[in-house]
Amino acid sequence: MTRMIALLFGLVLMVTMGVSLRINDWDGVMHFHCPVYQSISRLQSNHSNCREDRVWDTECKNTFNKRKSRPICYETNYVNWFDERILFKCPPNWVISGLHSYHDNKREDRRWRFRCCKQEGVNLHSCKWTGYLNNWDMPLTWSTSSNEFLAGVNSIHNNLKEDRRWKFLSCEMHKNEATLQ
Repeated sequence: MTRMIALLFGLVLMVTMGVSLRINDWDGVMHFHCPVYQSISRLQSNHSNCREDRVWDTECKNTFNKRKSRPICYETNYVNWFDERILFKCPPNWVISGLHSYHDNKREDRRWRFRCCKQEGVNLHSCKWTGYLNNWDMPLTWSTSSNEFLAGVNSIHNNLKEDRRWKFLSCEMHKNEATLQ
């Protein structure tokens, strides 16, 4: 029991400090939330041609002011069907703080849901999409800058490659609205 508590404490500490965490296994379910007051700041992914799936690592960063009210959050329904394009944006002034997906071995693709959060008084601006961040079957690495926050996801699937290419939407937040680090 003591060992389990120590492992859980270590996991919580790693997430809180922005340490990268693998959030799914090959062909496995992904269910990940950042801690309260944080949002996703980094995504990294590797593809396996043998498994025709991707494993993902992520980091979170302080996003909302802890001196204000707790952020409100909601989870979407699935935003895509297998092999379909994903074009998802949180509503204006909301950021992505969680990822959920499951893999189907017959279709060799994932369906995705997202968790969006916002805090009263936070205004995002200067939102922009990246270009594609990976080629088919290749690794993906993306991070926000200190004043940017993930607000959307765009992805296409290729049935011959059984993989996805990814773009992300990042927005800036006025510095006085973000949490004091």
